[in-house]
Amino acid sequence: MSVTITGLADLDVAFKKFMFNTEQAVDDAVRVTAIKVQRSAIKSIREPSMGTYVTRYTAGGNPYQHVASKPGSSPNNDTGRLMGSIALDHHKGKQVAYVGTNVDYGFLLETVMNRPWLEPAKKEQVAFFKKNLTDILKKQIDKA
Repeated sequence: MSVTITGLADLDVAFKKFMFNTEQAVDDAVRVTAIKVQRSAIKSIREPSMGTYVTRYTAGGNPYQHVASKPGSSPNNDTGRLMGSIALDHHKGKQVAYVGTNVDYGFLLETVMNRPWLEPAKKEQVAFFKKNLTDILKKQIDKA
């Protein structure tokens, strides 16, 4: 008795078309989430909150008024330096991304002065990581 199976080559081609790279999907979701963390952190500083008026001084020594945010709220924008320094470092293919600042007082505001701007952004967006990953996998499946 013999059995002949036909269509295996077609089946192999069909499977290869349907295959998608889950590691790439996770990496893309990490990148998308990191971008959203960065944008959310910047937005939290850009949107002013109520607080206390404080006198600050320009580099030339001229005084000006600034509204310092309340403890527990993200810092209010003053010079724009912190917002402009919030950077994203994504290691393509490694499923790793970092969001942060090289401005020393960014860490002090976040921790010592209790003006969190990065941790709330991270918590907010990490909750959407699963959705981001699901959306990216769906796009890969649809494309296949």
